[in-house]
Amino acid sequence: MFILTGGLISFGHIVPFAVEKGVAEDLAALGMGILSVANGIGRLVFGALWDRLGRKKTMALDALMMGGSGTTDAFFALWS
Repeated sequence: MFILTGGLISFGHIVPFAVEKGVAEDLAALGMGILSVANGIGRLVFGALWDRLGRKKTMALDALMMGGSGTTDAFFALWS
């Protein structure tokens, strides 16, 4: 459960981190905006799923999606 709720902690550090890694400040800010909009949409979608599927199934789906995303990120990090 802790892993599923800790993602918002990093939001405030994304733009400075990207700029430190060489990304232009305006592009980093755009990325932050896109991430924020996607976060809002995801909350609405998972809220609707919570109502239809129930707590356990929705949390399991969320964990699977986050695990898949993390695995994909790790894979691409090795090849970049």
